[in-house]
This record gives sequence, structure tokens and C-alpha cells, in this order.
Amino acid sequence: MKPSAGHYIFDAIHKSIMSLQKKHAGIKIKIKWVPGHKGVEGNEKADEEAKKAIMDGSSPTDKLPKLLRKKLPYSKSAMVQAYGEKLKGRAQRAWMTSQWYNKMKKTDLMSLPTSTSSSSCLCRESSPVFSHS
Repeated sequence: MKPSAGHYIFDAIHKSIMSLQKKHAGIKIKIKWVPGHKGVEGNEKADEEAKKAIMDGSSPTDKLPKLLRKKLPYSKSAMVQAYGEKLKGRAQRAWMTSQWYNKMKKTDLMSLPTSTSSSSCLCRESSPVFSHS
């Protein structure tokens, strides 16, 4: 299974199942994924309760399963995205305070040639503002 933001929950469930199987030899546990809105008995009610929790807020901490009482782990993809946005903001601020910004701010980049051949490129290899591959 590919790791995801909620993967720790699957790990905890798996650990609990393994523990139960050690305590109760021969116990059979079947877990089945049920896609939302498929008419499975109880699934519609669970979906309603999930939406209600989003709108009304979570249950009191003491009513949650132990696994959900502690602070949830961070999502790697959300952290990477947030860091990318932070870097983009830094780059924008650095650009707007650079000597090149005032020289280039009135340039209409849409009017530059769109050809990718090196003979029509208006940029220099060493330019900090433009680069080409």
C-alpha cells in the first residue's frame, strides 16, 4: 500500500488485528473497503455523520478513540506544497527588490517571440532572470 496522509491509521488497525490474532488463535477478521455512496447498509449514515463532524467540529477528545486523541501527524505532501508557496513568496520579494525588476517591470513578455530555437532566443546563458534549456 502506498503511504498517504492517513497511512498511520492503517498501521494502527493492522497492529490491533495482529494483537487480537495473538490473543485469540483462529479468530478471523475481515476488513472490506466500502466506497462512499454505494448503498451499503449503514454507509449512508456514516457519511452523514462524517459531514456533520466537519460542519459541527469533532467530538470531545475523551470520546475519541485513543489513536485520534493525540496530535495528528503532518502530511508530507501538504508540507512540501506549503514550503513551495513559501519559496515562491521569497522569490517574488527578492525579484521585486532586485536591480532587474525596475528595468524589466514594463516589459511585455507576451510580445516576445515564442520560438524555442536558440537563434531567436533573446536571453543570455548567464542571465539570472531568463534561462533556456
